[in-house]
Amino acid sequence: MVWGVRTDCLAVDRVRTDVVLPYPSEPPVCEKLLSIQSVAEILDVSRRSVYRYIALGELSAIDLRTGSERSRVRVSGSDVKALVERRTCAPASR
Repeated sequence: MVWGVRTDCLAVDRVRTDVVLPYPSEPPVCEKLLSIQSVAEILDVSRRSVYRYIALGELSAIDLRTGSERSRVRVSGSDVKALVERRTCAPASR
């Protein structure tokens, strides 16, 4: 399958469509990565609660630290959406 590189996700000078990549369906899509504070605001919980969700495996964390600087943890937007979907209760039937 031949496809072009998404220029909104990658810094490239030109898009090549003559390269065949081994993706069986669609090319990967760049996801929005959210800070812990952003996730806390979206879920209306504390930052500590977000770290608890990460510790429990409810959210996956991505550490973007480079070298010895402080940690830069991010969470993918799709993980937050999946958490909300898993935690959504169906309305009680009467």
